[in-house]
Amino acid sequence: MIIMDYRKIALRTITASIIFAILTLALFIFKTTELDTKLPIESSILADYGTLVGGILAAIFSLISILLVIQSINEQEKQNELQNIESRFFELLKIQRENVKDFYSKGKFGKSVVIDIYDEFNELFEFVKAWYTFEKSELTDQVEWNKRCSQVAYLITFFGIGNKTTDNLLQQIKTIISNDNFFDREFSFALKSMCDDHIKRRKENKDKPKEQKRFIDHDGHQSRLGHYFRHLFQTVKFIDEQPSRLLTYKDKYFYVKTLRAQLSTHEQAIFLYNSLSNLGKPWEVGQTENNNKLITKYNLIKNIPLGFTGTIDPKNYYPDVVYEYDNQKTTNRIELDKHYS
Repeated sequence: MIIMDYRKIALRTITASIIFAILTLALFIFKTTELDTKLPIESSILADYGTLVGGILAAIFSLISILLVIQSINEQEKQNELQNIESRFFELLKIQRENVKDFYSKGKFGKSVVIDIYDEFNELFEFVKAWYTFEKSELTDQVEWNKRCSQVAYLITFFGIGNKTTDNLLQQIKTIISNDNFFDREFSFALKSMCDDHIKRRKENKDKPKEQKRFIDHDGHQSRLGHYFRHLFQTVKFIDEQPSRLLTYKDKYFYVKTLRAQLSTHEQAIFLYNSLSNLGKPWEVGQTENNNKLITKYNLIKNIPLGFTGTIDPKNYYPDVVYEYDNQKTTNRIELDKHYS
């Protein structure tokens, strides 16, 4: 929706009115009397001029006053909308921080749990690569192989094993690997062995006192990460979908940058792993319009240090993100910045 700037209209109207008044005065002088300094001033001409011009200008300036009042109301409404946006954003930001603080797993709270999730993913990533080797993958591109291994490792990290979602997990992994013979012959065996060990340990824990129970590996983080990423997506989309009359891209980037500053390095790494999986497709992988590719648009993984995610190099998947170790933007990024809205 286009909002008119009534101040500009008022200024142009005033300028036009002054020009009209001057031209009308010249018309009265040249058309109704002779120009002779010896003749007396004909006050009746000026009186007629004043009546004509004064009446017209009075109506025009009344209109200008109305326009300025409308402009003032519009600006106040815009300011109220901006205050509501800011208030809502910081409310969402607070909830995001609280979500992390509420993380609890194996006797740990908050960001310590995030670090454990990061470590668990890396352990599973190495496990997947050991079984689903580059040679067995039948791929010709190591970047794609790394991506598939990370997708499998993240799904196991997210859903866990030996629970009600295991059948769905195995089916998703089979789709990613896209080598049915290898999956049925080798990889599914490794996963089912993990599931059996998991179920066995859970049964052993069942009748033991709390202090004697052993922590179960790969129990899943769906209850934590599912809510966490849904809320994170909602917060970024809330800012991104604000109309340009209220927030420019620069304004939106400032808000999302404030949100990104709340994410630890480990959170951004897990965010990367999530975004490469089917679970994270709405962020970028599943989008076709550049304006909807939120990770690149807002540099959401900007602060991942070089080498922090090992062979899963963010640049291979998000080449136009401006990372903090970059000296300059890519040519494509420069063009993208011109068209973001």
